[in-house]
Parts: sequence; structure tokens; C-alpha cells
Amino acid sequence: MSQAQFSSSMARRVLLAGLVLGGCAPAVVQPPPQAGVPQDIEFSTCPWPSKGTVNEAMVRVRVLVGIDGRPKGVEVVEAQPANQGFGERAEECIMKKTFEAGVVANGSPTQSWTPIFRIDFAR
Repeated sequence: MSQAQFSSSMARRVLLAGLVLGGCAPAVVQPPPQAGVPQDIEFSTCPWPSKGTVNEAMVRVRVLVGIDGRPKGVEVVEAQPANQGFGERAEECIMKKTFEAGVVANGSPTQSWTPIFRIDFAR
């Protein structure tokens, strides 16, 4: 058997093995769609909590955004300082905002979470 015949024979076997096994290529996994936080969204007007005794605070959140861009839920990941009401105020403020809905591969909007982002309070 010549080298060319051997190569051709091996190529057919590999091709047939791939067909029999259903293909050996790894599946392509698409990341879940993510909603966006518009760059011009304004949080400086969020009211100061009555329990807030500090001059600066930070809240990290992520938002569940519906297909219409309206928030459906808020998860407070971190609030510093804790127990002074900044997380609750951030949630109230977020629920009045509009976000960018996530999209699936065909471009249709879908309900999805934003990445975690930060809201700073300062007076």
C-alpha cells in the first residue's frame, strides 16, 4: 500500500468514525445573555437613607432586566457600611431606571442580569 493510499484510507476511517460517534468536535457553548448598564444612568439623585451616619457609602448590585429594559429585581451584593440603609436606597433608585435588555443570538431581547456594578453615595 502506497503512502497516498494509506492516507486516503485513514482519512475515510476518521471521517466514518466521526459520523458513527456523532462527531467529536467540542460543543460550542454560548455565554448567557447579559443586560447592560447605560453609561449615562444617573444615581447621584438617590435619596440619602435616614440611618446613614457616614459621608460616603458604596453599594454593589446586579439587576434582573426584563425585555422592555425595566428592572424586575435587584440583588445587593455588597453595601458598605452595612446596616445603614444604603442597599435599600440603591434598590429603590434602581427600580425607577431603564436598562438595556440582554439579547439572544438572533438579536431578540431577553430577560437577563446585568454584570455587577457599583453605586457610590457621597454628601
